[in-house]
Amino acid sequence: MPSGGKTSSGSGRPPAVAVAGASGVLGREVVARLVERGCAVTVLVRDDSLAAWFGALGCRRVRGDLLVPEGLAAFATG
Repeated sequence: MPSGGKTSSGSGRPPAVAVAGASGVLGREVVARLVERGCAVTVLVRDDSLAAWFGALGCRRVRGDLLVPEGLAAFATG
């Protein structure tokens, strides 16, 4: 996304973004920067260890695993 949180779609709103791997070191940094830019962020989490942190940022949290198809359906919805 271009700097300043603006999109090239012309809508003027930052995009909704889904982040798998959000609980990793790099993922947490990516999520924080997306939130700073005003993106609506959904994160896929396997456990609740960082649930409060993601919640405080305003992220939509979906519990699941990339290797389990049922969890991916909820992650991809919305």
